[in-house]
Amino acid sequence: MFSKQALDEALQDLNKQISEDERLSSNPVVKIIYGDPAVFLSHLPKDSAIHSSRIWSFKKRISVEHLAHIVQQKGGKDVVPILQKFLQKIQDIIAASMKACQEFHYKPIFFMFIRDPMASVSLHKQAVSLRYLRNDGKLSAVVFPNVPLADGKRHTVLLRLSGVQHGNSKAELYVDCVQVDSVQILPKIFSEVLQSSESIELRTLQKKSQETLDDLKLIVRGSLSQVETLQDCFLPQTEPPVQYSGDVNRQLLSHMLQMNEVLVEVKDLLRQQVKETAFLRNTIAECQACGLGIGGFPTPSPHPPKPKCEADTCFPGVHCTDTTDGYQCGPCPEGFTGDGIICTDIDECQYKPCFPGVQCVNMAPGFRCEACPPGYIGQIIQGMGINFAKNNKQACLDIDECQRIANGGCVPNSKCINTMGSYHCGACKPGFTGDQVRGCKAERSCRNRVLNPCSIHAHCSEIRQGDILCVCGIGWAGDGFLCGKDVDIDGYPDEKLPCSADSCKKDNCMFVPNSGQEDADGDGVGDACDDDADGDGIPNDQDNCVLTPNVNQKNSDQDIFGDVCDNCRMVLNNDQRDTDGDGKGDACDEDIDGDVALPFVLQAILSAVNGDISSTLDGDGHQDSTDNCPTVINSSQLDTDKDGLGDECDDDDDDDGIPDHVPPGPDNCRLVPNPGQEDENSDGIGDICESDYDQDTVIDQIDVCPENAEVTLTDFRAYQTVVLDPEGDAQIDPNWVVLNQGMEIVQTMNSDPGLAV
Repeated sequence: MFSKQALDEALQDLNKQISEDERLSSNPVVKIIYGDPAVFLSHLPKDSAIHSSRIWSFKKRISVEHLAHIVQQKGGKDVVPILQKFLQKIQDIIAASMKACQEFHYKPIFFMFIRDPMASVSLHKQAVSLRYLRNDGKLSAVVFPNVPLADGKRHTVLLRLSGVQHGNSKAELYVDCVQVDSVQILPKIFSEVLQSSESIELRTLQKKSQETLDDLKLIVRGSLSQVETLQDCFLPQTEPPVQYSGDVNRQLLSHMLQMNEVLVEVKDLLRQQVKETAFLRNTIAECQACGLGIGGFPTPSPHPPKPKCEADTCFPGVHCTDTTDGYQCGPCPEGFTGDGIICTDIDECQYKPCFPGVQCVNMAPGFRCEACPPGYIGQIIQGMGINFAKNNKQACLDIDECQRIANGGCVPNSKCINTMGSYHCGACKPGFTGDQVRGCKAERSCRNRVLNPCSIHAHCSEIRQGDILCVCGIGWAGDGFLCGKDVDIDGYPDEKLPCSADSCKKDNCMFVPNSGQEDADGDGVGDACDDDADGDGIPNDQDNCVLTPNVNQKNSDQDIFGDVCDNCRMVLNNDQRDTDGDGKGDACDEDIDGDVALPFVLQAILSAVNGDISSTLDGDGHQDSTDNCPTVINSSQLDTDKDGLGDECDDDDDDDGIPDHVPPGPDNCRLVPNPGQEDENSDGIGDICESDYDQDTVIDQIDVCPENAEVTLTDFRAYQTVVLDPEGDAQIDPNWVVLNQGMEIVQTMNSDPGLAV
């Protein structure tokens, strides 16, 4: 035999197994008997005695609706259909009862907590009196003697009036939720109370210093069960039964019969459960009798040993801690996610830490943002972890190219427009005209005085590309924008002007024209007006070398030129003629002409002097047989396209298929082939010849013949003298002096007639 204690312990273990067995624990009835009733009463406090399966239904009330809702949620229709049916019938009975109550009210009841209509309640020692005012104006009272109130304690007094409309009126007095006295018959005046609740007025008498009144309530109609909730106590339900109609009785009776049937089924189900429990109990006892297990129950298998921390138990870098339940790994390292045993890399790039357009490189662990895009400046960011990626976004700031370099590389006086990550060049600034190809120049116009930059003493001319040419007038000199007085009209002002051009310098011979401003001795006085031009101390009229210093005045050939400036030192040659310009005078030069034929102009002049003039219809000095325009004067014989027809009589000078003057012309580049006639700025001058009309590599602004590629500058340094009176020696031949780098030629003395060509 086994002891009762051992059997009870075995049954407790069995109850635990039954409650945990999925095959049995799904049964709500089993859960109530062997398990935790809090399954249905979830709002109950835990670890409470109320959870005992033998007492829970007696110690805590639960609404039928709430219990039915829980059973339905737990699948009661399929698991416990009888219980669900039982609860449904109870709800039907309650609904029928409520309907009956709505159709047939209880007898009128009047509750009063130390108050009444047009009445007062007095508490004196061991008695309670209800005073009321009669219709005749007199004061009457209903007295309840022997009421234990005068004990110095706080009490709750409830006065209940019932049956006042049916003639069997009654007044019941409750003190601290216990009935202490009653009066059977009340005056008729109380029957008027329920006629109109609006006529009720509550008053209290003047209280004494030792009396207090905390609350005063008046309730018309209702039952004790409804009123008890206001007083936090239970009152006996003594209302007389209510008579219902036949239909309601029949309905209630039907529900009660059906509920009885359900109760019978529940009883059978519980009986079956008890049998099953007894069978299990007997089975356990038999197993104990057979000697299975220790203490009357099979010995459970020993628990396996708890795992402990090893070198590779946790993820590398994660701390491992041994606990009573086994080892425990700490959190994954920064940049990883997991349980500490298995940690995987976090792709921080999915949180977009990099600047838009910058490549994000995910690493294990961490991430890296590459350099900012072109046009931006910022730092390369590298870090690890979600928080770092969210809180440390890469910042790339736009580079203002217009501020970093000179106007962003745009032409001066034009707009540089900065954009995010880039920039572009715009139009010229206000007051300037042009574009990014030609440049932006100050807006000028000869026709508008406000925009005319020239001096008032200068002539303004608008040339190609919108440029302005300013030329000082006769008697004035300067750069055209500034003009000063020029008495000798040699192109240099009498006083220095505040400009940088050579023509702004002060004239070194104010009253003697000298366009070259030659100053051999560099004394600031021009040779043209200097009494000693070479500064050798010998006046010019006595100096045999006026422009070359020679203090000794040595003159080997006894002509009028000293040895230092004589081109034939040992041969007398006062004319200093040098036909081929090789620095050696003709008098001592073995090759006077240098085997170079005379120019065609000189030949024509010599032919005219010698009377050998052939036929020339246009009189330009060229024989008709050699003249490329025999009927049109063109002494220069200019032929741009080299087709044998001079430009003066050629309708297409550049031979590009576009006539010079007639349709489909006129040609916008007459001397340069351009069959496409491109003209971007629509100024009438083709793009190809915009700044150099004759394409002679000398820009038009300084080209003395902008429409003749064979002539660019004035230069008399290669002149040749033509003697017009070769006979006789009464006067010497002409003597020429070239000044200003060949641009000025001067005859120094009176001589025979002659030409410098």
